[in-house]
Order: sequence, then C-alpha cells, then structure tokens
Amino acid sequence: MRKTSVLILELECGEVVIITSMATTKDTHIVTIDPITGSLHYKGRQGFEVFESEDKALEFITATSKAMVKNTIHGKAILGYANLGSMGLLLIATKLHISIPKLPSGDCVNTVVETKWVKIPLQSHEFQSKSEERNAMDLMEIAIDGMYYFCETRDITRPFPSTIVLENPDQEFVWNEWLSSPFKAIGLQNLCVVLLQGFAESKTFSDANGKKVMVALTTRRSRLHPGTHSLACGLNHSYSTGNEVECEQLVWPYTMPLGRPLPFSVYLWRGGPIPIWCEADIKGTLVETNIHVHETNPYVGSDIYFRRLINRYYSNANEKNNKLCIVCINLLKTSIGEPELQLSQHFQEAINHIKSNNEVPNANLCLMNYDWDANTRVLGVPNTVQGLWQLLKDPTIGIGFGMGEYHDLNIGKQRDIKKPDIPNKGLIYGGGFRMVCKQEGVLRFNCGNSLNRTNVASFLAIVQVLMEQCRRLGLPLDSPKYVPPLSQEGSPIEPPKEAFGPLPPGWEERNDFVTGQVFYVDHNLRTTTWCHPCPDKPWRRFDMTIDEFRGCSMQAPITELEDLFLKAADVHAMLYTSSKATQSDIIQIFGEQVNIESKSVSTNRLDDQSGCASVLLDSTHQKQQEMFLGLRYHQYFPSIPSQPFQVLTRGPFASLLKCVPNMFPSLCSQNALVGSKHKETIWVCPCSGKVEVACVLAEAGHVCQVILSIAHGLDDMTYPVSFDLHIGRNMDELHLALEGIKIPRCPSGTQLQYQVPRAMNLDGMLLTKGTSEEKAWNFLYDFEEHDMEIDFLTQVVVFTFHPCNTSLPMTLGKLEVLGISLPWQRLCKEFDISIDTITSELNNSSQRNDGVTHTIVPPTSNSNSTHQVNIDIDQCNIVLASKSLGNWKPFVASNFEKCQNASFATNGAIATYIQLVTTFCNNGHGKPLTYQEAMELEIMRLRLGLSIAQRNSSLISKAQDPASLNPNQLIHLGYAIQVQNVTQHLTTIAQAKAEDKKLAIIGLQPEDAANIEVLDEQCHQIECTHPNCNLWLLHQTVNKVVGNEPRPLDCIPPLMKCVECKQFVPCSRCLSSYNNTHGLPLACTCLNFAPPLKEENNNMVLSCKHCVQGPDHLVKDAMLLVSIHMQISMRHRMRIMAAATKALKELVSLGLGAQRESPCGEDTLPWLHSGEISVAEYPNATFVTSVPTANESAPLQSLLTPWNMGSHESFWHAPVGVHSVEFCIALAMPAFVSGVVFIIDICGHTNLDIPIVDIWCGNMMGEKEQNHVGCWDIPNLVETGIAQHICGPPKLGEVPPRHVRFQFPTTMCCRMVRLKLMLPFPRLQGKSFPLPTTMVEMPSIHLKKIIIVGKQHFVDDMLMPSSLHSEKSALRTFLETPPHLNRSEVQVEMETALEGGRIVEQLVAASHMTNVAGFWLNSPGLCRLQSKQILLSTCHSWKRLDVALSSCLDESFITPASLYIRVISLQEIKKPQCLGDYIIPITKAGTPLYFDFQEPVLARRFVFKLLGNISAFAHQANDDVQQVVLGKDLSLLPRSLSLVDKVHMYHYVP
Repeated sequence: MRKTSVLILELECGEVVIITSMATTKDTHIVTIDPITGSLHYKGRQGFEVFESEDKALEFITATSKAMVKNTIHGKAILGYANLGSMGLLLIATKLHISIPKLPSGDCVNTVVETKWVKIPLQSHEFQSKSEERNAMDLMEIAIDGMYYFCETRDITRPFPSTIVLENPDQEFVWNEWLSSPFKAIGLQNLCVVLLQGFAESKTFSDANGKKVMVALTTRRSRLHPGTHSLACGLNHSYSTGNEVECEQLVWPYTMPLGRPLPFSVYLWRGGPIPIWCEADIKGTLVETNIHVHETNPYVGSDIYFRRLINRYYSNANEKNNKLCIVCINLLKTSIGEPELQLSQHFQEAINHIKSNNEVPNANLCLMNYDWDANTRVLGVPNTVQGLWQLLKDPTIGIGFGMGEYHDLNIGKQRDIKKPDIPNKGLIYGGGFRMVCKQEGVLRFNCGNSLNRTNVASFLAIVQVLMEQCRRLGLPLDSPKYVPPLSQEGSPIEPPKEAFGPLPPGWEERNDFVTGQVFYVDHNLRTTTWCHPCPDKPWRRFDMTIDEFRGCSMQAPITELEDLFLKAADVHAMLYTSSKATQSDIIQIFGEQVNIESKSVSTNRLDDQSGCASVLLDSTHQKQQEMFLGLRYHQYFPSIPSQPFQVLTRGPFASLLKCVPNMFPSLCSQNALVGSKHKETIWVCPCSGKVEVACVLAEAGHVCQVILSIAHGLDDMTYPVSFDLHIGRNMDELHLALEGIKIPRCPSGTQLQYQVPRAMNLDGMLLTKGTSEEKAWNFLYDFEEHDMEIDFLTQVVVFTFHPCNTSLPMTLGKLEVLGISLPWQRLCKEFDISIDTITSELNNSSQRNDGVTHTIVPPTSNSNSTHQVNIDIDQCNIVLASKSLGNWKPFVASNFEKCQNASFATNGAIATYIQLVTTFCNNGHGKPLTYQEAMELEIMRLRLGLSIAQRNSSLISKAQDPASLNPNQLIHLGYAIQVQNVTQHLTTIAQAKAEDKKLAIIGLQPEDAANIEVLDEQCHQIECTHPNCNLWLLHQTVNKVVGNEPRPLDCIPPLMKCVECKQFVPCSRCLSSYNNTHGLPLACTCLNFAPPLKEENNNMVLSCKHCVQGPDHLVKDAMLLVSIHMQISMRHRMRIMAAATKALKELVSLGLGAQRESPCGEDTLPWLHSGEISVAEYPNATFVTSVPTANESAPLQSLLTPWNMGSHESFWHAPVGVHSVEFCIALAMPAFVSGVVFIIDICGHTNLDIPIVDIWCGNMMGEKEQNHVGCWDIPNLVETGIAQHICGPPKLGEVPPRHVRFQFPTTMCCRMVRLKLMLPFPRLQGKSFPLPTTMVEMPSIHLKKIIIVGKQHFVDDMLMPSSLHSEKSALRTFLETPPHLNRSEVQVEMETALEGGRIVEQLVAASHMTNVAGFWLNSPGLCRLQSKQILLSTCHSWKRLDVALSSCLDESFITPASLYIRVISLQEIKKPQCLGDYIIPITKAGTPLYFDFQEPVLARRFVFKLLGNISAFAHQANDDVQQVVLGKDLSLLPRSLSLVDKVHMYHYVP
C-alpha cells in the first residue's frame, strides 16, 4: 500500500492546485482552488483531473499552464478547507506519528504531530470587517498538533470493529465535519480524512510466556459541547456535556500463526461532567472550580443524553433482549460543607427523576457515589483503592468486555474455524470479524469536570480489565514471582471447574475416547494439554490488596498502561484547561519502589485542576473551537456566505460563441476574454459602435454576479461607458438581466463586481417605476424586492458594451461570470439520494395539494386599540375582535406554501389584502399608517403569498400609493438603526439555536429526534411573560412538556455579570420577572447601545443601565422586522426549491443518472476507436441555438446525454412538416474531433425520413469561422445496402444499438460542431408513396443520440508569438497614448447633509461655474450582510430531497443587493432634472470611481442620494457614526454609508 501524498502548488496566476495521491486509491486527483471565489473545482475527468500517478499529474500542470509554479508545499494528509471571503485556508498535516501501527484488521492510526495552514489570498473584493479578519487569524492559531488523530482506511469513530463504512462516520466525534464539507461537495469525501480529537496510542509488552501483546488506548472527545473549563460545564442546548470522552482499550496478540484468526478484546468506558444544567463560577479574572446548578429544571435534557448513549451501545445487549446497563461512578465530594455536595445531590435526583418517569426505558441506570477525597483522608490511599475495586467489581463483571476474531483472506477452511459474521468495512484489507461476546453496558466516571479524579479512577478500573482481557486471550500476565495458594500437601490448589474462565480464542475442549477425561486443543499452536489454559479464577484481582496485586502481576504491562493514561490526561487537560494535567502519583502506585504511605499527603489535593486560566483565554479558546467546527459561523463571519460562488466561465471549458473584432489578433487567443488565467488581458476593438461578447458557460447554473476587469492604457476613455447583459439557455432564448449599467472610470486592472438580479416581470418593472422615487431607500428591508427568475440551467451569457467615444478604439479586459450550479451529482453522492428517490419525490411534489382554507392571525402593536383578523380564505370574510397586548403573538405559522399552490392566490388573496388595507386605513378615511401597522400588512401580504407586483397593482387599482405603505419611510432613521441592530442580535440568537438543535439530533433515533425542539417554519412564536421587559426570546416553548418537567429556554448565556443585579442576566427586571419562573440565564438586549465595561473589585462587568432605561417598544418593533425576515426567507427558500425542482425534473427527464444496463462496456463500444471518448455530453456540452422539437418528443438535450442513459423507448424528433433542422453544439472543451455518431432510435428509419447530413466544425458560431467537413447522403447509402441496418425496427437481441458513424477525412481541432439534417423531399417529387397511418410513420427527422467522438485537447489559451514585434510595438504605442482631456475638480462652495448623510446637496462656487462632467468617490468599505433566518426542517432524514437541497443551496444567491447614487441637478428656472442612477460596484475599498454624466450639466446645485437595499449591508458596532443635527432630532448613520465629504464633482479640461 502506498503512502498518502499531498502536493500543493501555488501558481503565479493566483491559482492553487492540490495534487493528492491517496493510500486508499490507485489514482491521483487534481483539485483546483479558484483564485477569485475560493471554490474547489473537480469534475473527475480522466486526463484532466484524474491521473495514474503524481508525476503524470505534475507533468500535466506544468505542460498546460503558462503560469510558473511559485511555491510548492508537501503534506501528509488534508485536514480541511475553509473559504473565508478574502482568503482560503487549507489545513494540511505536514508530519504524522503512527500511533497505532497495526490494528487487528491491519489498519493504522496516525496522530497529527505538525500542521500548516496554507493561506490563499483571493481576488474577491467583498469587504470584510476587521473583526472577521481577526477571527480568521484566531482560527489559524488553534492548537492542533498532538491532539488529533485519524485513520485513512476504516471508521474509528465507533467502537472497534465498526460495521459502518468510512464514508459514514459518527458525526458526534468528527471534528472536521465543517472543514471537510467543501471536499464532500465535489464528490471527494475521502480526500479529507475524518479527524478525531483526543488521544490514540499503542504499546507492546510480553506476557508470562514471552508472547508479544499489543494494547491500544483510544479516547474520542465529543464535539456536541465544545469549549473550555469555564464555559462548557454540564449540559448545553445540544444535550451533551463538556469534556465528554469515550475511551476504548483494545488488546490483541502481536502475531498469530498463519491461517488462524487473530483474536482481540475491546473494552469501552466514558468520562464526563454531570449531565445536568450547571455553570462554572467566575470570580475575578480567574476560573474557579465552584460550579452552581440552575435553580429550576436542571435535569431537562438529561434523559436525551442517556438516550444517545443507548443508541450507541444498545446493540451489544439487544441480542439477549436485555436492557443496557449504564453505571455512573460519581467521584464528587459528598462531605457536609463541600461545594460539590449540591452537584452530587442533584445528580442523584436527576437519575431518580428519569427512572421514576421511565424516560429511558431501554436502560438500567445506576449511580454509585464514591467520595475519593474523603476516603483518602480517612482510610489512606491503599484502602481507598481497594474500596474502589470493591465498588466496581460487580458492575464491571456484569458488563464484561467484547471478545472477537479477525479473519483475513488467508484463513483456511478448517472445521474448527467459524465463519465471520461481520464484514470488514475497511478500504484496504478484506476479511471479516466474528464477535464471540459483546460488552453489555458501559461505566461512566464523573467528577467536577472529568479530569484528574476521573483519570485516576478509570485507570484503577481499567488495569483490572486489562488483566482479565489478557487472561481471556490466553496471554497471562502473572508475575514469575507470584506463588499461587498451596494446599497442605504443598501442591497448588486446583480451583473447581466452574471457576475456570472461558477458553481463549483458538482453543477447544474435548473428551478422551478411552478415559473420558477432558483435554484441551490449542489450534493456534496445534498442541494439546490436560490443563485448562485459564486455570485462574476470573476477575480474581478485584479481591486483592495493592501489595497482592503488585506481587502477582507483571510490571511491564502496568507501566505501559500508566504511560498511556498519563499522556491521555495531558492531552485532555490541554484541550479543556489550556494547561497540562496536575498529575497524581496514584497512577504509579503499582511501581515496585513506590512508598504507598506518602500518597496520603499528595492525594489530599487530588482536586480537579482549577487552573489559573483567565476568562479571556478561555473565551478565545472557546471561539477557536467553535470556528473550527463551523459553529456560530454567521456570528464570527457575518459578511461571508456559507457557500462560495462558482466561476461559470472557468477555462478551458467556457468559450466565446461569436468572433469579437481585435486590432491585434495575434497577441491574444480567441478565448482570452473568458476562461483566461491572465488578468492583464487587453483586447482592443477597432473604432465602431457597440461590441457584443457572447460566451457559453463551462457548466449550467444560475448566474449571480459578473466581474469586469478594467483594461486600458493611459487614456481610460477607451473602456466602455456602459454595458447590458443578456442570459439564457441558448442564443435564441436570451433574457435581459442588466441594462444600461454605467461603468465608472477607474485604474487599469481594477475588477468591478456587479450583482445580477435576473430578468423580472415587465409589469412589475412598470409598477415600480410608477411609484414614488423614495421607495428605493430601504434601511430595514427591501420593500420593492421583485421575484426574479431563477434558472439553474442557464448556459449562455451575452455582454453588450457601449463605447464612450465612437472615434476611439474600445479596450476590454477579462470577463468572469459567477453563479451556482445545481448540485444534482452531490445529491447522489454526499446525501445518498438515488435517481429513483429523486424521481419519486418530484412526482409526489407535483401531486401535492394542501387545500385552500386557513386561518391567519395578523399581529398588531397598537397598545390602545388592537385587532385580531380571522380570515377564511374561501369566503374572504373579516371579523374584528379586540385583544390585549399581553397576548400579542406576531408570529404564526406561515401559510405561504399553501397559498402559493392554491387557486385563489390571485383572486381571494388579493381581495383579502385589499380589505386588510382598508381596515388598517380606517375604511378609507385617510388615516395614515404607523410603522407597526405597515409592518403587519407586509407580514400578511407575505403570508397570503402575494408578490410585489400583485401588491402594487392591487393598491394602485384602489388609488393607494404603495410607497405610503413602505415601513422604511414610516420610521426615523436614527430609530431605524437601533431597530436594525436589535434585529441582528435576535437573528444571531436564532442562528445559534438552530445550530444547537441540529447538533442535538445527532446520535438519536428518529422517534427521539422528533421530540427535540427544532426552529422551523412552523415554530415562530416569540412571546414575553412580563409586559415591561425589553427582552424577547426566539422560539419560546415552555408549554411543551417532557415527562412532568418543562423544557428550558434556549439562549446565549453572557460571560459577564450585571452591576445592578449581580447575576448572569444583564437586566434586573428580566431577572426578577422571568428567571424566577424558568431559572435560566438570558441574553442582553442592550448590545445595540454598546454599553460600557466597568471595573468592580478587579472584575470587568457589564453595565445594563441602557437596557433598563431602553424603550419597551424598541424590541417589539424589532420583532416585527424579524418576522418580515422570516417570511421573506421562507419565500426565498421556496422559490429556490421550486427552481431547483423544475431543473431536476428536466434533468431526470433527460435520463441523467438513470444508467441502463448494457451488454457492451465502454471499452468495447463499436463507435469508439482507440483512445476516443465522447467530447459532447450534457450538461458539460450543450446546444447553443434552439431546434424545433415536437411536443411529444423527448427533450432536445437528451440527444447529448450519455448513450446508455434514459428510457430505451424515448427519442427526439422534430415536428411533422419540418424538413430541415440545424444543431449547433458547443463541446465540453477543446477537442480533436474525428467523427460524429448517430444512435438510431427504436423505430428505425423509413425511406421517407432518412436525412442528408452536413457537418461543419470550428471555434465560433459564424459560418465564416467554421469549416465544412463533408456531406453524407444517407438515403443513397441505404439504397446501396451500406446502411440498411438503420431501417425498420431492431432485430431481436441486437447488440449494440444501431448507429451510423460519420468519419471525418481529417481530425478537426474545434470547440463547436454544426450539423444540418435535411429530408430528401426534392428527389421524391413526382413520385407517389403510401400515406402514413400513424404519427410514427409520418415523415419527420428523429434521432436517439448524437455522439461526437474525439480526444480532449488541452491548449494554452494565452500564446504570444515572439516574432510579432510589430503588433507588440503598436499595442504598446496605443496604450501609452496620453488622454486628450483631463479631469479637474469642481470647487464646491457649501455641502449640506440630510438624513444623517444619506443625502448631500452641493453648491458650486459662483466664481467657478462650469459644465460638470461627472462625480467621483472612493469605493466604500461595506460588509454585505449574509446572515439570515436559519430554518431547520422537522425531517431528520438527509435522504429527503428538499432537506438536501436546502443544505446545498444558499438563499443569499438569489437576493442580490446593490447600492446606487441618484444625481439630481437643481436650477433656478428649470425643474429638477434627474441625471441618472449610478450603481456602486463592488471593488477594492478605496478605489477611485469616476462616473461620467451622459452630457455635461451647467448648474450650481446638485443633490446626491444613496439608494438601494441598505438592509443587506452590515453596520459594524465599531463603525464610526456620522451625526447630523436635523432640527431637534439627531440622526445616526454609519460612516461607511454616509456621503458626507465623499462625493466630488469634476469637469474635463484639455
């Protein structure tokens, strides 16, 4: 078996290439990290991403890439990858230690000794805050070396031997689940190892007979409650404890005779804190061990914790129909006055509560208390150890341990060897396992935080188990000095036969045929003996004293076990307390030179190490672990999307469809504008009008963004002034996505990024333009967000550039298209969803009908007169009823999905909405709406499923201006900022809750997981129990009951105390009114005010005076905004699901993934010659023009799907009467095409529908750019008998499919192939033929498949011949030509700011009146807000299609948000003139952007307004605030959004 090798190449063009040769595969894979978005690219194409060896892969990279290799990094394993916006972080292991060289199955376990974070700068210009950059640096400083391990060949997340494959590990123990997700998304799950946190190491020693024995200690730390000593105590909202560890001791002989199975023994135990709700007490800046229990309901979730243990271990006892025995060994101090006494009492009450309510019916829970500290003081160490043994004796013997055998492929067929019943799931070694007996329970040791006392007690128990494991394996560990008890005659006392233990593996008991005496056969060594191989009494050492144990046992095995436990203790202490363990000498108590009595002094201080770790250090380590796991992602990286965009114009797969004129054609390849790896590309078009650049994408996908690379010389007027964008599935089905986008003048090499909102309904656009212009100012949410079209099968993009000056040549730079492709292959690989499952669910979704009658209760926030509107959708009746504010429930389950599918969506729902508007507007008396009422109307509109266009049209029909209902216009700007900040804080809480619930269902059965509270679209209740409290918590479910105890609220406990209440809740009013009821810490709502820190007794505490004094309606208004976000998020998700489902239906109808069985393999296909492949398979290849297709025909793209996919009976055919069709096919990549193959459908041809075929090849669509290959007269070939086989139905058993190959005279290197098929009706003129009687018999062009055969051609797309010095010189001269006009700043006499700097008015100095040509500003540094409402489905099966799609597709992709500046000139005589809207592209912060007006304007006053969806951009807490006094009000606007002192005007001078 070869060793895994990782080679990372950093190219000069910015790309990073990962070359991996895995030990588990024979191939070498190439994965490319895109330098723009940081996404991983891999399609599994042989010869491009898959090679036979690392040398061939490296040779390919150096041969096909013009960029030189800048840096090379060698690694041993890939641990993960994180895309963090401005950088990509690749984590690799550079040094490994083989900690377990060879498990019984032959696999090895590696410990990560040295790691390296490879930092990859990305060209994305999305601005990130400084806090995000600091968090990325903190992530890179996390301690990894020596504390993580993995196995490449088998699953070790479960007890040995695991019956599950490596690709499906137990998620509870996979610490790089988030970091490995990018590799899973590209179908290379095994490329990133499964990383476990903890300790793994093995030792070798000899038994009493000199045989070598292996013992391996493996500890697995759970990731469900990550954190440090002060922050991860007791249960969390995932119902797991901090520092929860599963330990495994595996023992087996080092070697066995050839042909014999290898026996092994495995024992499991656990350690962890008490599974109840408790917290560490924080005093000053140090963390102390005092732990206090929550006052009420501290046992909620304890039953779920034990259910998780049952699901993991119950299979061991299930065969005997027994209950799982869970024995908790409680080592807390139980003496009166000890702080831990309360913990111990609560633990006992929790166990009693669970048992009395039968909450864990499949387990026998037992709690045993053993106060180690008190016993040591009173009895001394030896007696304390002996007392612990007596306590553990019965449960340890009752639980036992596992015994099994490993059968490799060399095992002979001997009658004494039973067949294995468990197949080996490893990737390398075969064979199987046979379990002789299984462990029937688990011991769980606990103390305050599961460190020192737990480690000592577990060692003392495991040393007993080790002795018994070796005895059962026939590997005795009795000391040579040991003298067994003698009889009076001096002979050893023979124990009774019933005292003998079971025979070791490979032994057999037989009876002598003559005497009947029992003898024993050792099949391992092929010997016999009269003596029992295990004459000792089982578990006899439990009854010994320390001296007796030491005297009868070999010292070497105990010493090796001591060393393993000491090392493991250091690892867990470092992870939990950031310091090494406070080791106790008790672990070395069995040493020969150890003074036992001295232990009584040292063990008096055997407390769990309180450590001196500071709160700040603990919080840093907590944050690092959460980021490493991908938790709280939207809190640490709010501006970074959870999934990166894909570059859809990635070369060499994307290509131009039409020729773009170029003054220097020899200096650039034809596809230099798209797919090029060189940013410095400059394409010079001759003087003319507009220029079109049409390209076919590398793969089908939804287009989200475009990037323009600015390219020009000294004169920036040569770059286009504006551009349009059309997108579609082919050139005949294009839709306008962007129109008239003005491009600013900026330095050459600048990359401008534009959002693509996609085509919208024309009526919606007209309605938008008909409303007030101030509608565009959306600080809270986008009031005018239209339902844009989403198409995951877009493959053609056309840019139209307009020149700034038609007398000057136009220069263009590299063009990039970003988007997201439909992950249909990922659904099948990562989520294990078969094509049949997809087809079944798609059919069910199309037939689903939820009905149309619902009751909707809208919220209201008017404290004086509130309304409850009960709506019956069918009858459209409205009944008003009053209710009190205390019962206000603004969040009711949404009926959007039901309304969307109902027929009344455009009738009854609109009528209902109009009646609601009339009611809120006081029945048409002109009562102005309040912010709360407008928000309630928007919530109702979203619940009714009405689009923006439907809302606007219905309001305009009733003479109501939609802008008057815009909540963004009904709230003061300063107050809106406060509402937005509180909303963001509540959204963060919701995201944390959703993550906790997602973790909580790990390890549970579906019926148990169904009881876990999950935040989804059906649970949006947000209430407060106190009318004067500002704090509103998400997803309050106190009324749900488990047994007789209510569940706790899920919220984020703060790390600091309040000055007023001295509690963990920063609001004394919240504490007094709420905490007495539920007893849990709450989160503070004063974060939006950034309250100061005060120092009290050397303790930094949080003052919440602002929270106490804050207005009650602030949070209530924020909750309305949260509701809007939830409803919009649901609508986005449903639209994504609808578009993805539609695209999946089309792919399934094409037969993708449904591969038919064929008697001939790929290597024996008759239409493929040596080394040829199909170079035009959908979706990598596509038709770039539309083709007439009959209604009952198979889809057009089915012609390009693989030949053995799809239904055998389906085929494509043109409409009847269409006698000629043309297919223009864009190949998957450049290829040497040698021929075209037609697969004949099941009907075959007749003499009426046999076509004549013309073929052209080229690199562009135009006829001038294509070469005619030849014309094939198939009817003539049929008449001569050469192609007679294509006529009529196929013969019975005909293999392979009938086909016709059109062999090219010479191989053609091309990107496009054009086929023209024409029925030969002219030659049939004057001839009569029988009239067809069926549709199939009617003459029409029809085919089954089109296969273009050839070989892939990897070319350098940027070749520059060195001989063309004249063109190089001419290009250099052109670029160095100075501009004819220069910009000069216009002097401004006065600037006035309005609305906090969103609007500025500038007055040009009267002495410097001139024609203003435009304005400029530096690109602002804005963080695009990516956080959203996380909605978890109540379905816990990842094989559900909708759940899988939700995890693969991010809703932020379809909600592009842009800011733009509207410029208005004010003149004394003329009316105000709008000079246009100028979109601010995303580019590097501080880049100067010069926007030219369409014509120079002579005026003194200019108004600049910042418009757009402001709510989509984050406002950092540390952002400076622009304060502008407006009368008596004070408006606050973050400086990053303010236009004050940022906009400058200019004019041109010669």
